[in-house]
Amino acid sequence: MNKWSIIGGIAAGSALGAVAGIAGVSRLRYHRSIKATLVEWRFLKMGAKKVFSEPERFWNMIETAYKVNEEPIHVPIADDSPVNVSQQDHVGLVDVVIEPDTPSKKVIVYLHGGAYIQQPAPDHWIFLERLVAETSAIAHMPLYPLAPGHTFEESYRLLTAFYDELLATTDADDIVFMGDSAGAGLAMGLCLEFARSGRELPAKLVLMSPWADLALENPDVADFEPDDCMLAIYGLREAGKLWAGDTPVDDPRLSPINGDLSILPPVTMFVSTKELFFPDVLRLQSKLEHAGVACDMHVGTGLNHVYPINPYPEADAARHIIAKIVES
Repeated sequence: MNKWSIIGGIAAGSALGAVAGIAGVSRLRYHRSIKATLVEWRFLKMGAKKVFSEPERFWNMIETAYKVNEEPIHVPIADDSPVNVSQQDHVGLVDVVIEPDTPSKKVIVYLHGGAYIQQPAPDHWIFLERLVAETSAIAHMPLYPLAPGHTFEESYRLLTAFYDELLATTDADDIVFMGDSAGAGLAMGLCLEFARSGRELPAKLVLMSPWADLALENPDVADFEPDDCMLAIYGLREAGKLWAGDTPVDDPRLSPINGDLSILPPVTMFVSTKELFFPDVLRLQSKLEHAGVACDMHVGTGLNHVYPINPYPEADAARHIIAKIVES
């Protein structure tokens, strides 16, 4: 064996040892997979949290968002994907439709997160691609207007018109409303409005890390902020004010945790122990149960914000649960 073979063997052994070490830390300290740890490191390296915690970075991002949020969306789904993607104009908003070759009658309406100021991320599209392939449902992602150029009132008007159009062709019992983070809060708020206006409600609500209280006034939230690799209270509160416009942020359309939750359909929630929304999601679960609403809660130990849409085993398990909800 020459020296380069020996050096190569040592390097390979060192790399394997490092991977084994990371895997050990992931399992023993965080009780999660190595892939989940690597995803958290990716978010930390991207500096997502700094954008929400440092005022200068946040407002620079908001300045950019005025332009970026008005640009056309690119859906990063490959041509050889098992699903088909199209963009349709519905009542003044773009609806991205993802469907299999032979769709079932089940329909997903997915409202994306992004603190009401950011367009969908690649992970959103990958998650929906896999969910549609697994369930044969048709998924709609209506691209609602975002702050800072728009407020919630315009989005509510357009999304309500979109839902009315959907009800004209689809049985409400076949519709599942779904969303993550800000989109989950929006999905819940819309259902409250639909119920108050006498509309038929979707059969179920699936909420991933819902932003249920725009004000984030729960004192327990601050205890979880240091462990959140993506979000910070400062930026979220400022983004919430931009989305609210002149309306108080405790309005149930903005903070649905303050609404009459008894009128909601059955709810399934996913949340992680390492995100700052965790205390408010627990509070929401308690309020739903006291209101008599069926609520199924799934807690990801040591995982990041909106963990079901991420590329690791715990997310795959969550997606399988969501697929059964869609199919049932």
